[in-house]
Amino acid sequence: MAIKGKDILVYLTIKYQGDWNQVYQAIKNKELVDEVTVSETLNKCEGKYVTIIDDNYPEKLKKIYKPPFVLFYKGDLNLINGTNVSIAGSDDSSTYTYELLNKVLKKTLSKYKEITIASLVSGAYDNEIYSIYGKNRILVFNRGIEQFDKNADLIISEYPSQSNNKKEHTPWAYRILVGISNALLIPEAKRKEDTLIAAGYGLYLGKPLGVFAQQEVKTDGTTQLAKDGALLISTAEELAKLTQVTPQTSGNVPSEMQ
Repeated sequence: MAIKGKDILVYLTIKYQGDWNQVYQAIKNKELVDEVTVSETLNKCEGKYVTIIDDNYPEKLKKIYKPPFVLFYKGDLNLINGTNVSIAGSDDSSTYTYELLNKVLKKTLSKYKEITIASLVSGAYDNEIYSIYGKNRILVFNRGIEQFDKNADLIISEYPSQSNNKKEHTPWAYRILVGISNALLIPEAKRKEDTLIAAGYGLYLGKPLGVFAQQEVKTDGTTQLAKDGALLISTAEELAKLTQVTPQTSGNVPSEMQ
């Protein structure tokens, strides 16, 4: 049986371990592929996936910078089409931030059940979100999704099974996290940390951005985001309103993602 275009996309994604630029160059250079090798690779592929040429590829991801050629997933892919708030932030957030996040999320869960929370796996607030939402959330992986037994209604990654976590994967994972969102919440951020990459990509896509008002000088990254136009969030109602703000695309792609 002749191999299809989507088969080649999956094969190249596995061969180059999800590296978007390498897959793109292989396509651009019309890299020769062997039908037997492609078939053997696909037969070993674990789990479900959708390619950018499939009809059910999420529309939100088609609009992001360098959309994944292949998205590996577990769970209900249609959740991406719903109302999603993506959360990113500092691993070293204050007690105040965690307490306010807990309060806002609990109220959001009880009052706005149509909102799904998305976050980066093992990222800041991952445990806090899970303690409130349980499996009712979306997780974005920066590695192969088969490596961890994480419980969520939807788990997605552009990296095939057995792909290791690398530091350079994080900015790419953030672009997906922001891309699937209707709004981005960054409760707390320090200067010169990966969280600000998410903020930069949110600016590029015109995603509504919310932050928590902070009490300490060390959270000057959050303060700067507020000065740049991020909305201050302290209640579930304000978070829900954030998802209804009309996107205003502006800014440039963060350099870490190029």
